[in-house]
This record gives sequence, C-alpha cells and structure tokens, in this order.
Amino acid sequence: MIDDIIKSKSQIIAISEKTKDKVIEFGINKKAPFKSKNSTADAVIFFSAIEYLENNSDPDVTDSIFISYNSNDFSRSKNEQDIIHPDLEEFLVRTNTKFERNIAKALKLSASMQEGIDSYLNYKAESALEDDYIDAQIDGYIQHQSDIKRGK
Repeated sequence: MIDDIIKSKSQIIAISEKTKDKVIEFGINKKAPFKSKNSTADAVIFFSAIEYLENNSDPDVTDSIFISYNSNDFSRSKNEQDIIHPDLEEFLVRTNTKFERNIAKALKLSASMQEGIDSYLNYKAESALEDDYIDAQIDGYIQHQSDIKRGK
C-alpha cells in the first residue's frame, strides 16, 4: 500500500530558491532539523513540502500529514518524540499539517499491522539504547585504563 502511494500518487516537487534559502537559514542558526548533525536532505523535504502546501493546496483538502520517524531532527525532545520541534511548529500550523512519526498510524492501518510496526520500532529503539550502553562502557574502560597508565 505504501509503495503504491509513493509510486503512483506522489508529486515531485522542485526545490525552489525560497526553500534553499530557508534550509540555509535554519542550518546556520542550528534550528531543527539541524539540531545535532547536517540534515540538509531532511530540511529540503520538509520545507519543500510546506512550500508546496502553501502554494498548491486543494480547497477540498482540509489537512495534511508530515511523517518522519526521525525524532532526533523533527521532535521536540527525546521525551516528547510525537510532538514537532518548536522551530518547525509554525510551518505545520500555517499549512494545517499534522506531525506523525508512525506511517501506520497516519494511514490508519489494521491493528495487527500497527502492532507489527510498533514492535519493530520498539526493537530498533531498544537496540540503539543497548548499543549506546555498550559504547559508554567501552569508553569508560578505555578512560580508566588511560588513567591507570598516567598514575591517577
């Protein structure tokens, strides 16, 4: 279903100078989605979609959905992942666009499909936490060994 939507119902949007300028402005000012890394591609997608909605909205369409599981760039915080970052909120309000991290919720898929997607996303999140914990343990051990060598 998702592949069908992407392949047959998508609109290719040209990247305007206005969008490029907005991406550069947000990048220079370290605003979302540039909070932690270079997120030029994410910013281009977001601002191009917003510009498209501002200029081409169908009067019969009452709202839109921006879907991204990338909570590092688009969410308010790690504890508020389902809420858009304040730097980007005005753009969603202006275009009557909802923010959703889970495409299944956005498309209102069946409960069993939703559970499968949620299970996978939780697994990925837990795996990332485990990786972070292991990395922290290794870094701590290396620091401890370095301190021993220096006689601390």
